[in-house]
Amino acid sequence: MQTCQTCGVTAAAVETMLDPFTTALWPENDDHEQMTLCPLCARDRYEES
Repeated sequence: MQTCQTCGVTAAAVETMLDPFTTALWPENDDHEQMTLCPLCARDRYEES
């Protein structure tokens, strides 16, 4: 299990993914940071964009 770097929850649903914020704003770029996020924080970060 991994720990969400935003809220600190440790769960099986936490995944390492490309930053949802920068991926939504600049999909053509290929240098997005990898983040470890739970589904709720990933959604919130995406919606911030």
